[in-house]
Amino acid sequence: MHKNNIPNINKAVEAYFTKYPSLSKVAAKDLMPFFIKEGIFEKDHRNGLPIREILRELDRKKQLHLIPSVLAERKNVNTNWFFINSENPIQEIKKENIKVDESKTILEEKHAKFKSSFPPLVNNKTKLLILGSLPGDQSLAKNQYYANPTNQFWKLLSFPLGSMPSSYSERCELLLKNGIGLWDVLKKAKRKGSLDSAIKESEPNDFEAFLKEYPGIQVLCFNSKKAYNDFVKYNSLDENYRIIILPSSSSARTVPFDEKRREWDELINLQKN
Repeated sequence: MHKNNIPNINKAVEAYFTKYPSLSKVAAKDLMPFFIKEGIFEKDHRNGLPIREILRELDRKKQLHLIPSVLAERKNVNTNWFFINSENPIQEIKKENIKVDESKTILEEKHAKFKSSFPPLVNNKTKLLILGSLPGDQSLAKNQYYANPTNQFWKLLSFPLGSMPSSYSERCELLLKNGIGLWDVLKKAKRKGSLDSAIKESEPNDFEAFLKEYPGIQVLCFNSKKAYNDFVKYNSLDENYRIIILPSSSSARTVPFDEKRREWDELINLQKN
């Protein structure tokens, strides 16, 4: 197995479901032409064997979590491998060959609606502010920060904070109690699906006024390099603030969870200093 292929496989699967958002599930072997197009494999043979070999080896090593979108349907004799779209998990696509109207896809992108961020979760005791780029579709639907169950945000914070309540309102109270606030860099943007890479025509939140209103904030933590890049695109960095760029809490970011956790664990110490 070429382990360097794993991040590229994750990116390709995300790109595929971004291009075809109506799909919920696709057989791994059926993605081989797309993988080849993306340069991950040179050619296919034995009906998707290259990708199946990688998935089998990860399965043997108990490392399937490195590809969060993979689904293993285990039979008595063998395993059928699929990739699933976390943004469209309800409908299952059973046809092996699916034709997509490219002109319709382009038209949908042209008329994509703006998506807006939430009000900040903050109070006068907030010392540390965690910033994403823009809420995902599941978060927007539930009106909650990091509502996608595959996102590791709340799990990552459960370690430095000692515990994490099950209800959203209690989670928010816990963050504020510990001097931690949440917001997003972008006020609104056009985006098809939930991938930050699909963000277009963005408009930033007004951080100049916001940071003046909450002078107790000392640390700006960016939940991904993308969020940081969006911020510096519209704002100058004040030397009075400590800047931290965290590995994204998205499960699509294939840094091993324990590595992410080590960096996120430092947050509780930062806001106490």
